[in-house]
Amino acid sequence: MTYLMNTQVQKLFIQYAEIHPTKLNVSQFSLLLKLFPSLIVCMSDGRLDPGEKEGLLKNLYTMTFSFEELTGKEQIDLYKNFVSDVFYQLNHLDELKHSFLETIKVDLLEHPEDKEFIYESLYLFANINKGISIEEQLTIDLLVNDLRLAS
Repeated sequence: MTYLMNTQVQKLFIQYAEIHPTKLNVSQFSLLLKLFPSLIVCMSDGRLDPGEKEGLLKNLYTMTFSFEELTGKEQIDLYKNFVSDVFYQLNHLDELKHSFLETIKVDLLEHPEDKEFIYESLYLFANINKGISIEEQLTIDLLVNDLRLAS
């Protein structure tokens, strides 16, 4: 999968790699970045529920196969790296939130076609436990507004 990165994503990737040695490349990180708002929704009640964890792992597994140029072993390794990075991000959500969301906002100006994926992911993860909680809906509303996903 080839994806053109804006400078903001590249800068964030460098900053991220300095605090968390990642095995992802910038293209893989950029794809994972689009899932970050959904992590905020998952954690809006203060914990990652078993259903959210299962859904997240399935989503990461599916994302792995968007990198068709990789061999089977490389895809398995990428999946493990996606999981490692997502759980790091979940554990450091408050520290990462501002810089990640600001970068996503800039990236969406250049790639507005990604708004739909982010928007749908918010609701997918919120609804994974048979309904959207008040905390999740409030968080979604804030993210939709902040990231300008409705436009």
